[in-house]
Amino acid sequence: MAGETTKTFGDLLTPAGLDEIATYADGIGPWTPYLISSRCIEVVASACVDANGDGRINESDRMLLPASSALGAAKQRGLLVHTWTFRNE
Repeated sequence: MAGETTKTFGDLLTPAGLDEIATYADGIGPWTPYLISSRCIEVVASACVDANGDGRINESDRMLLPASSALGAAKQRGLLVHTWTFRNE
């Protein structure tokens, strides 16, 4: 089928992917974890655990990691960057 690709969203955030996007778009809107990811504070048997003891396993049991390089790389190419809603539910 014409226009098929094997590229992933992650591939589009590489320097080559962003160069391609800059040829046809003014900006990107990646899912928040592509820009700022997190990891579990505590892991047992390969699963996050209730690190803060509130009886739930959710974002409160995770810590933020440094921002990815995608934001700066997109800005270098003149692309606007926005992401999805920032909220914990």
